[in-house]
Amino acid sequence: MEVFTVPKKAIPKARVLILQYVPIDKETLDSYLAIMVEGNTLLKSYHGRLKDQFEHRAMLKGAIFSKVDQAQPVRFGKVVIRKADLAKILAVRAIELRMLQAFAGTIYSQAKVWYAENRSDSIEDVRQEIAAVMLDAIYY
Repeated sequence: MEVFTVPKKAIPKARVLILQYVPIDKETLDSYLAIMVEGNTLLKSYHGRLKDQFEHRAMLKGAIFSKVDQAQPVRFGKVVIRKADLAKILAVRAIELRMLQAFAGTIYSQAKVWYAENRSDSIEDVRQEIAAVMLDAIYY
């Protein structure tokens, strides 16, 4: 079984994460996808109201995660992210590692193909970049 590290920038609060493929059953995957649709739809909606403060949705996501206290709504000027909406956005965060694990095989195989064709970076660097892209995809 292949394992590789994911850099700290990809998973906040982690020094280095060993990402190992862990299969996921269809029922669980479907439930995770439903969580992602609901949370990301809310994130997109709030980003639409906060575009003047956050150029990219990822910037808003980072700001929300840095301010999060589930007991309190999150405020950005006049826009308040309600606790119920915040819980749905944070539910996506709660499954991000599990989704990365489920797709670790894809990350590994894509990195191998890219590395075989380019060889400009180390295979580990390529894996890390692809993992970071996969993490971004979880939120879109």
